[in-house]
Amino acid sequence: MRIISRNGLAIPKFAIYLILARSPFFVFFVALYYFFNKSGFYFFIKKIYLFIFFILLACLYSLVQGNSTGLVLGQAKDILLSLIVLFFLVSFCIVNKNGDYTVYKSLRFGFIFIAVIKILILVFAIATGTNPMDIIRSISEVWGVDMMTLGVEDSNVVRIQIPMDAITPFIIYFCVHEMLNTKVKISNILTLALLLSSVLLTMSRYFWAEAVFLVLLSFLLNGRFKSWLYSSVVVLVISFFIYFMTPLGEVINSILNARMDSMLNSASDMSRTLQINAIFTAIENKPFFGYGIGYYLPNMIRSYDVKYLYENQSLSMIMSLGAIGFLILCGMLLGSFLTPELLSGRLNVSNLIIGLIMFALWMAGGSFNPFLFGASGGIILFFCARYSHISEKIQANIIK
Repeated sequence: MRIISRNGLAIPKFAIYLILARSPFFVFFVALYYFFNKSGFYFFIKKIYLFIFFILLACLYSLVQGNSTGLVLGQAKDILLSLIVLFFLVSFCIVNKNGDYTVYKSLRFGFIFIAVIKILILVFAIATGTNPMDIIRSISEVWGVDMMTLGVEDSNVVRIQIPMDAITPFIIYFCVHEMLNTKVKISNILTLALLLSSVLLTMSRYFWAEAVFLVLLSFLLNGRFKSWLYSSVVVLVISFFIYFMTPLGEVINSILNARMDSMLNSASDMSRTLQINAIFTAIENKPFFGYGIGYYLPNMIRSYDVKYLYENQSLSMIMSLGAIGFLILCGMLLGSFLTPELLSGRLNVSNLIIGLIMFALWMAGGSFNPFLFGASGGIILFFCARYSHISEKIQANIIK
């Protein structure tokens, strides 16, 4: 590994950036990393092989049920991708002393970059008079990623949401941790402001609520009273200035008014409710083993490109795997997180509760957005698995 990079980090960091870019080439760099790091590869295989066996059984059952081969393989790929990302990141952290902090820093940089791109899209639209919706559609076509959009009437403000946005609130949690335990720095405040702006531009009520919850949780767990009070005052003063003294206040108002519009929310919530009712009915008919992965409701299709994908992906996975299959998958995930902590003596009540809260947020996120699996799901599960280690490394690097 070190023959390619002086500190041995170039390949895994580049793989992380490719994961964030949703590029399939990340697989090549993961394989290259394991070529130079056999211990990491052995750990990866030890962790993932039972999950592969589970997915193969799920595929076999699904094909016997008569589900489309293409859809079965498509959903299996989504689940497998999240597991590859999860265990690649975990294995890198296991074999590298400062791996957790390296992953966190790389992810933080990636999401700062995403936030800057979102803001530049709006700035370019305002400066050139271009419709921001057209810019987003062009980027979506070139990038090959579905970006959720929503225009705000009489404004250049537009919804910009990508699947990776599901991770941003978790990055914000650790950024607040850093901010609370260091002297106030412009760079920390700017980072937090950019990440919060990125969440705001998703125009997702769930992401807003999740970000607020994780900010408050980080304040509660990571800040001493003095730093908590000082940071709160600084954030409030800056927020007051931005909202009341700059044009950004009008932008924020436009976003909030658009997303809180009762007619818009009613249409969105009605669609989600119809999907949930239909999925519940399907679950009642096959509650234990489900219909198999790749299954979709013929009279309730959200996307003709990916028919098995629903807004409430957590519930649709119960429809696919059944209650037994879904509980087995969740149990395997939690077991892979908790067993190493228990054996090493690191598992205490605090770490257990926070890890379970993050796992619950991953599950809840899948109830409002179809981002339960894939690369974004794998990174969120990484935070569930390595929460205490990341917090520890952040603290250690602050002391340095």
